[in-house]
Amino acid sequence: MIRLDKEEEERAASASSPTMDHPLAPPPPFQDDPSPDSAHTVLDFADVPPPTAEERGPPPDFSIYQAEHFEDGLRNVISHDPHLNSDGEALYRFLLSQASIPPTYRLHIRGTHSETRYRWVTDRHSDGRTHSRQESYNETVTDFDFFIDSQPGPSVAPIQWTSWDHMPMYRGSMVREIETYQDEHNTHRRKAKRGEVRRFNKWDEERVAQGLPPWVHQLNGWPEESPPFERDVMRSSKTVRQWADEYCASPKYLKEFVYKKVIYGWNIRQLEDAIRSVVEATPYSGTWKSTLHWLIISIIFLIYPFIWLFKRFHSHGGGIWSICGAAYPMKRYVPLEEGEPSAGSSKAVSSPTYNPSSSRIVRTQQGMKKVEGVREGEWLRKWEGTIKHAVSGRYQNSAPLLESTVFSEPASALALDGYSE
Repeated sequence: MIRLDKEEEERAASASSPTMDHPLAPPPPFQDDPSPDSAHTVLDFADVPPPTAEERGPPPDFSIYQAEHFEDGLRNVISHDPHLNSDGEALYRFLLSQASIPPTYRLHIRGTHSETRYRWVTDRHSDGRTHSRQESYNETVTDFDFFIDSQPGPSVAPIQWTSWDHMPMYRGSMVREIETYQDEHNTHRRKAKRGEVRRFNKWDEERVAQGLPPWVHQLNGWPEESPPFERDVMRSSKTVRQWADEYCASPKYLKEFVYKKVIYGWNIRQLEDAIRSVVEATPYSGTWKSTLHWLIISIIFLIYPFIWLFKRFHSHGGGIWSICGAAYPMKRYVPLEEGEPSAGSSKAVSSPTYNPSSSRIVRTQQGMKKVEGVREGEWLRKWEGTIKHAVSGRYQNSAPLLESTVFSEPASALALDGYSE
């Protein structure tokens, strides 16, 4: 921008303003064929060579938008970045980058016992006299308290998934909804009934206990596919990217996008029963409890302090999108490669690695499959000694155990006749 001071403006105005003595002359006419007397200047770029690659230089580096985010005490990833609230592509790319960080299975084993203890209590009467007496009380004493963390293998890639349209999920409202149908312009949804939500929650609890992935659907009281396979995981009529676009296009003021990371593949109910038997095999006789769960690392966007009634009832109040996520298998069933023996074949029976009770080649409803990953029994065999010694040694630590401890036999015991047989 060019800016003139006041004196220069006056001189320029007087010079450019037409007067009776000096009328403003018209501009020279335009000519396509310039002549030597023409007042026009013609620039000819026909003979100018294009710039070389060295002259142009390298193109600018492409970089993914780095959104601001943080983790809370439960390792939930939370972002208030406004760009993720308005750009579906940026939101989707951020989800993919966060999906590369797998969640964690955390086993918590805690044992306590109750002890009766005594203390002296002094009572003061209204006349000022005091009276001391002994009373008993119960106190809970912690015997052992420790954690064990496990993660899917480093070669496991996250599987993007979406929920079924008929499942009661949060689809942009403050209540669970079910998609009924779609036309050319709109998606029609209705509020889920209490019975539908109750049945879904019951099935979801059973699904987690059996180690089934989130896209498995209940059918007549039984899973639709067992064991689970990574196929047809996009159950919704929209993809993860389309849900991100719908979220960003929403005009609501207080909205959340929840992207769930889940682990599947282990039968949690059977594993907890086996861990319970390991602890009960020790001399410990107190009250103990074990819980096995995953640290759900959810991606939650734009969560602000708000008045719940405004978010719940105002048309532009709030909305929750919790319909998709990433899944990570601890173990999975994959098709056999060419040349691998299958159960029942002469090659499989004669193979020294084939055992019908422990082989990684199993028969499923979809044919013969091979098990990849860490199986529940392999994990327990690795950690069984550590669990027993932690219980017997009254180990307490809030920091999780990441590697099992190998307990070697004492040298004095190895010297005894018959100990190593």
